[in-house]
Amino acid sequence: MNVKVSSPNADVFLGIFGSDGQVLLTNTSEDTVWTGKLPSTQDYYISLTSTGGSTSYTLSVDIPPLVAIPTANLTPVAGQFDPVATYGQPTFEDNMKGENIDDWVNPSTGLLPDTKYIKIVETNEKFYVTGKELDFNTWYFTWRELTDFYLQSTFNSGTCSDKDAYGLIMRGPAHLAGVSYGYVVAFSCDGSVWVFRLDSASPYSAEELVSWTHSDYIQAGSNQINVMGIRASGDKLTIYANGHQIAQVTDSHYKSGRFGVFTSPDVTANYTYQITQMSYWDLTP
Repeated sequence: MNVKVSSPNADVFLGIFGSDGQVLLTNTSEDTVWTGKLPSTQDYYISLTSTGGSTSYTLSVDIPPLVAIPTANLTPVAGQFDPVATYGQPTFEDNMKGENIDDWVNPSTGLLPDTKYIKIVETNEKFYVTGKELDFNTWYFTWRELTDFYLQSTFNSGTCSDKDAYGLIMRGPAHLAGVSYGYVVAFSCDGSVWVFRLDSASPYSAEELVSWTHSDYIQAGSNQINVMGIRASGDKLTIYANGHQIAQVTDSHYKSGRFGVFTSPDVTANYTYQITQMSYWDLTP
């Protein structure tokens, strides 16, 4: 079941429980989105709690066929690329529950970004990225820098449609360098991949390396789990979706730098996705 509540001030929260008393989501967690497998056939109840007093709200509930429910079982099967089997344990691993939140706060302010274009929130051990402006590409870097690497991130696509996009940017500039650049890899809600080279933010300048291309290996739709893998070796970038290679490009403009998150809302205002895991293997000789 996929449930989402929206309100003008984002202060209405979900509670979900079965008629047998089993609690699937408590409203004290202050979640506005829930996706999960219903454990048994019975009545289920949804409660709504407003922390800001009287307000309007919109509630959406979707119960797709069982086979369409996303799964986090991503154990490699024959033909899939497994970075652990190839490289061993990752150099760095983050379950995105807040233990490494300092990687994401602005070193100048000590705060997570909340600008006109992008917002990052870590709440109740969950990490969310929101793109605020429709048809606008936005990114945000951590402080970590890599040269050659395998970078892997697990995404929940959230409530989305069409080309609402989520992904990663890499080999970007140093903090406060006064410029923006790097390579962007994005997955869309409709199951496509996009790769481009960002050369400047002001004025905006980019070179498309892989135009939007559908892949059967990307789980399409709202609240789908997808693992994005990117291997950077010299001037070659190899892109994986759930362990399957789906694209490869060669470009020598940028050789090292910071990595971070990317978002590009297409039709969903304030499009929000979740990152549940991020790891990298440092392959620099």
